[in-house]
Amino acid sequence: MAAYKPERGRGHDDSPSRGDRSSKAAYKHPRRRSHAGSGTASRSQSRERSAGVDSSSDRFSCKHADTLYGGEDGDNSSLGCDIHESELEPQLGTDGENDARHDAVGDDYELPLELEGILERFSQSTRIRLKSPTVRGYSIQFRRFWTEKSLEGTTKRVLSKDGQKLLLEFLETVPKRSWRTMLSSLSSVWKYGVCLPWPIDPKRDLPRLPRVGRRATPSDALVRKWHDAVRREPDIYLKLEWLLLAQHGWRPQHLCRIKWKHLLRDEDDKPYALVAEGFEENFKTHASIACQLCPEVVEALVEWEKEIGTATSLENPILPFRNRAKRLFVNREQSTENIRDQWKRIQTRHGLQPLLPCQMRHFVSTACRRAGLSKQSTAYLQGHDPTQGGSMRDWYDAPGVEEAFCEQGERIPNGPLGVIEPPEIEVTDGLPKEVGAMVSQFLDGSVGTLELMKALDECRVNIQKASQPRVER
Repeated sequence: MAAYKPERGRGHDDSPSRGDRSSKAAYKHPRRRSHAGSGTASRSQSRERSAGVDSSSDRFSCKHADTLYGGEDGDNSSLGCDIHESELEPQLGTDGENDARHDAVGDDYELPLELEGILERFSQSTRIRLKSPTVRGYSIQFRRFWTEKSLEGTTKRVLSKDGQKLLLEFLETVPKRSWRTMLSSLSSVWKYGVCLPWPIDPKRDLPRLPRVGRRATPSDALVRKWHDAVRREPDIYLKLEWLLLAQHGWRPQHLCRIKWKHLLRDEDDKPYALVAEGFEENFKTHASIACQLCPEVVEALVEWEKEIGTATSLENPILPFRNRAKRLFVNREQSTENIRDQWKRIQTRHGLQPLLPCQMRHFVSTACRRAGLSKQSTAYLQGHDPTQGGSMRDWYDAPGVEEAFCEQGERIPNGPLGVIEPPEIEVTDGLPKEVGAMVSQFLDGSVGTLELMKALDECRVNIQKASQPRVER
C-alpha cells in the first residue's frame, strides 16, 4: 500500500525536491525570494491569521469552522474550537499498521451480534441522558423488531447493508399512528446499541406521519363508579393511592416520589396543601406540583399517618413500597408497575371496568376546565409547566403558589371528583317529593331533558287537578 501523499495547494510546500536536477533552475531559496514574492506570502499569512490558522504549528484554532468545513450546528460549529490536523487528514502509518487497522475493523463487522449485548451497550451509553423507564420501553420495542426479523447471530456488515430494508419491512407491521414512537425507540438503540449510523431518512424513505395519538377523557359515569367503590375500600393504602391520583391527575411517578416533607400544615399540624419541586425530586419534566388538598384527601392522609405511626419521617415517601403480604418498607419508593398492579387489584375486587391512571390525568384536566380553573392553576395541580404554550401570556402570566391555592380552593373545593358529584337537593315546603326526585335523576344523568319535561308536565297537571274544588251533585 502506497503511503498517503497530501494534495498540493495552499498550506503545502510546492517547491521541487533538491534531488530533482532538471528543475534546479526553477528552484529559489526562501531567503532569496523577491520583494513581490515576500509580499504575496505575507498577504497569504494575513488571510490565514484572519481565518484563525496558525501555519507555524500543526494545530490551528478554527474561529468559523462551520464556514470553513460546511458544518451546520455540528461539533465544530462553536467559536474558538481547536481542531488537530490529524482529525482532518487520514492517519498516516506504515503499510503493516494500516492493514492491521483495516483487519481490526473488518473483524468487528464480521462478529455475530447478540441482542442482550446490544441492549446492555445501549443502557450503559444512555444511562445519564435517559431515565430507566424510557430505556426499558425502547429496549422492549427493539427486542420486538429483533425477534420478528430473526436477526440473532447476524453481523454488523449485514445490518449496514440491509438495515434500511429490514427496518422498513418491520414498520409495515406496525400501525401507522405508532410509527413516531417506534422510530424513536429503534433509532436510539440502533445508534447507541448496535453502533451503526441510522439508515432511514424521514424525508426520503417515509410518508407524512400522523401526530401521536392521545387517550380520550373517561366518562363521568365510569369515574363515579370507581370513586364509589373505593369509598367502601377498607384498605386505607389503596384508598389514599386512588385519591392522590384521581383528585390531582398526577403521573404514577409523582406518587412514587411524593414525601411527607412536601406537605404544608396549619397550626393544628393538619395538612392543607402540598408543594414539591420537580427538579429536586427528578420528575419527568422537572415541573413542580402545588395543590390545595381537598377535605377527602386530608381525611385519608390523617388516617394513614395514624396507621403507620413513627414511620412518617420527613424524607420517607408518603406511600412507600408494600409487597403482596402487605409488609411495608417505609424507606423504599414503590415503582410505577406496583401502582398499576394495585389498580388492577381494585378493579378485580370490585368488578369495575378498566380505568388506567393516565386516563385520570385526562379526567382531571377536563374537570378543571369545566369548573373554570385557570390554565396556570391546573398546571400546578397536575405537575405541568404553567409557562408552556408558546404565547406571550403563558410566559408572563405567572401567579404565585398562594394565588393558585386560593383559586383551587374556590373553584374545586371538593377536588375534581367533586365536579361530577350530583348536587344535594333539599325539598322545600310546597314542592312535591316527586319533582325533587326527578330533578336529581336528571342531574345524575339517569333521565334526559325530554323525560324530565314530560314528568314535570304530568306533575303539574296532577297538582292542578288536586287543587280544583270538588263539585258535589
